[in-house]
Amino acid sequence: MAPPRSPATSAKRGSSSRAPPNPSPAPLAADGASKLLLRAAHDGDLRLLKGLVRELDKGRGRPREVVEAAEKEAGFRALFMAARYGRLPVCRYLVEELGVDVDTIHDEGACLLICVRNQHGLSM
Repeated sequence: MAPPRSPATSAKRGSSSRAPPNPSPAPLAADGASKLLLRAAHDGDLRLLKGLVRELDKGRGRPREVVEAAEKEAGFRALFMAARYGRLPVCRYLVEELGVDVDTIHDEGACLLICVRNQHGLSM
C-alpha cells in the first residue's frame, strides 16, 4: 500500500489551488447577534444596527452580506421589519447605504410594498 500523501502534495496535483473569488462572510455568532441586529431594525435603533453591522463585518467591506446572513439565520428580513413599523431612517440605511434589494419577496410570497400596505391599511 502506498504511503498517505501530505495535504501539500495532494493540493499540487489535480485541481487548482486558487481561492474562491468572493468567499462567504463569516457566520454570525450563535449568541443571538442576528436576532439583535434584526431587533434593532424592528425598533428603529439605527445607531445599534450600524454598530452591529460594522462589528459583524469585521472590516471586510461587505455589510450587506452581514445583514443577509442575519436574515437567513433568523428567518426575518430587516427591511420588511423596519418598513412595517415605519422606521424610515433604518429603511434608508438598508437601501441607500447597504444596497438591500427592495424587490425581495417575503417568505409568504408578498413584496415589501404589499406588506407595508397591508400593515398600515393603505389603498392603492
